[in-house]
Amino acid sequence: MAPDLKDLIQSGNFRQVTPADATTLLPLYSECGGPPRFWRSISYLSASSANVIGTHLGCMVVLRRKILHGHPMLYFLFPPLGPTPIVKKVLAEYAEVGISAKVSDYDIIQYKLRFHKKDNDEHFYQGADNPPEGKIGKHLRYGLNRLARFAEEGKIKLVAAQTLTTTELHACLTCAKKWYVQRKGVRGTEYVIRAFAALPTKKHAHIVYDNQNNVIALSLTESIGEHAAIIVRLRDYESELATGLIGGLHALDCQVWKDSLLTIGSAVGVTGLEHHKEALGVSQQCMIYKTIPIKKITIEEYKEAWPTITTQPKGLFE
Repeated sequence: MAPDLKDLIQSGNFRQVTPADATTLLPLYSECGGPPRFWRSISYLSASSANVIGTHLGCMVVLRRKILHGHPMLYFLFPPLGPTPIVKKVLAEYAEVGISAKVSDYDIIQYKLRFHKKDNDEHFYQGADNPPEGKIGKHLRYGLNRLARFAEEGKIKLVAAQTLTTTELHACLTCAKKWYVQRKGVRGTEYVIRAFAALPTKKHAHIVYDNQNNVIALSLTESIGEHAAIIVRLRDYESELATGLIGGLHALDCQVWKDSLLTIGSAVGVTGLEHHKEALGVSQQCMIYKTIPIKKITIEEYKEAWPTITTQPKGLFE
């Protein structure tokens, strides 16, 4: 008899992802290969209790769970991590109980997946010591020149760090709060920054301060195995000094990860973000699809499998 949803969830011993899981997940990311996937970011995964980790047939499994407008949602953020034949079996068993998966075009070929529909795409940048030639390179060099000139004039201070001190963390959080109000940004960015600070694996921060020690721009990147993810990049829109700096921070990030591809995720549902990402010089794009499960999960099945789930999952640091 095939297992039901409750059986799979309970046998998987699922729990919320934490920053400490980076030491387990990153080597598996490298072993499984494929293009970088933004949702492999441990900072993002551990910033919300909606993201849980468990095991099945020896594979590491990361799921996203929530109830949206009364409808249960349960899916893989990326395929299970393990040997190809076992991953195919895990995907098939979870599909039988109603769990879909977000997969790349690489995954579709790798695991011979048939039933899927387009979801979005991801943007990649090639790490490099110097900006490329042409219009995009000019845009990035403009940002680099502004950073250098303002620093020389004593108007700003640029900090490059592989970790965040408590003072730096709180300064970044203050900037993120202002940015959210100014741009109606993504809720939960503060939780992502806190999770980033707790990561035990390779990461990098570029932080720009004004003369009052206020953070006016920042960019945070982290390792996701052989590649890297740009997880937070924002500026204070009330600061004239911050204008035009993001291209420079992007160029510096590419220098840090010069032997890797950097993913910045998709631009779904965010006005102007697609144009912004293209302007930074996308080198590759990866199509993301969502597999179609054999059945739909009912709200009763979902609540029985996750008896303690809330309709609005709280962030890790709430």
